Amino acid sequence: MKTTIIIVILSVASSYSRNVEEPAATHYDTLQWWITPTQIFRIKTFALDSDLHVHTIKPDATRDFVKIASENNQKHYGDITIRSVQIEIAGDLQAQDWRKILAAHKLSGRFETSTDKKIPFWNPDGRSYNTTTAPQE
Repeated sequence: MKTTIIIVILSVASSYSRNVEEPAATHYDTLQWWITPTQIFRIKTFALDSDLHVHTIKPDATRDFVKIASENNQKHYGDITIRSVQIEIAGDLQAQDWRKILAAHKLSGRFETSTDKKIPFWNPDGRSYNTTTAPQE
């Protein structure tokens, strides 16, 4: 099964609960898309309080979600994007494979599964990320 992961590193560090945003220093917000034929997740990390928002999107084979994600990123985050990385994966990977992928794309951190949502995401700094606030729909 093919998986496309889009990671966007933002130039800000923010807190959803406190409604604040500041220039990123040591930690930064990210926007991530995990796109497979059977599930799609849009994940936003908030660096100031290690908050994690996960939006589940229903897959639709007639739509190009990689293109949709890229356009959405540009429209809503283009002015604060430092870097965007697109990773294509086929099949299951072991821990050492994930580390090689990060190294190949010059990314620190690690891939992990959130403890509260059981959703895969890229943890840029090794801190404990959990959903601590609920996004407004």
